[in-house]
Amino acid sequence: RRSSDLAPMSWAFDAGYVYYTNGFDSGRIDFDGFREPWALQAPIGQPLLQANAAGGLEAGQYQVAITYRDASGRESGTTMAESIDLTAGQGIRLLSIPQPTDAESTWIRIYATAANSSTLRFCQDVPAGTTTFVLGAQQLGAPLATQFQEPLPPGQIVRLYRGRMYVFRHNVLYWSAAMHYGQGVLHRSYLYMDEDGTLIEGLHVGEEAGLFVAAGKRTYYFAGGDPEKWTRAIAHPHGAVRGTSAQVEPS
Repeated sequence: RRSSDLAPMSWAFDAGYVYYTNGFDSGRIDFDGFREPWALQAPIGQPLLQANAAGGLEAGQYQVAITYRDASGRESGTTMAESIDLTAGQGIRLLSIPQPTDAESTWIRIYATAANSSTLRFCQDVPAGTTTFVLGAQQLGAPLATQFQEPLPPGQIVRLYRGRMYVFRHNVLYWSAAMHYGQGVLHRSYLYMDEDGTLIEGLHVGEEAGLFVAAGKRTYYFAGGDPEKWTRAIAHPHGAVRGTSAQVEPS
């Protein structure tokens, strides 16, 4: 047997999906039993960019990036954008567009900036399998919201709280971007604890917002709804036994 077959499963439920992990595997399951990753893998790199003779764009420098999207509207992260300099009237030809490895990623979403801007905005969705595309003058849409995001790793505990996913992987507490379960900017969305985590539970009382976190011989309370603005205090001078926390309906 694989060690993952014997590992206890942690799970959390929200909006028709069960999100699960056991330290080795992770994903989400819907009411019909369909299982998929809890976040889409980001593209490995960006398309190659060439100046196209026609396109009607203004002269200047442009940036281009792609993400992947699935049928339910989930969107992957992406890496640093590629850039290209154009003269007036040209377009941007995208070549060797990286293809998704997840079967769930059925669309490639293309973003670009205006001339000499740094804000990537939506341009076009193209079907997975598209390897070339030409961008010309057009109305740009919403800004890219998932740049540098990547899937959260599997861990021993997963919880959903106030629009974010929290995962304990050994002694590191990771959290997702707001309203993007399963993915975040991992190089800045984590917190080291002295020992392996054994409990994560959010507080849902009135205007209060906070998270109880147990690791080793201490249980802490992180006050605030935004992890980047947390204040930490010792809630109990002892820890928690993993797997013993329970959630009950407020009624």
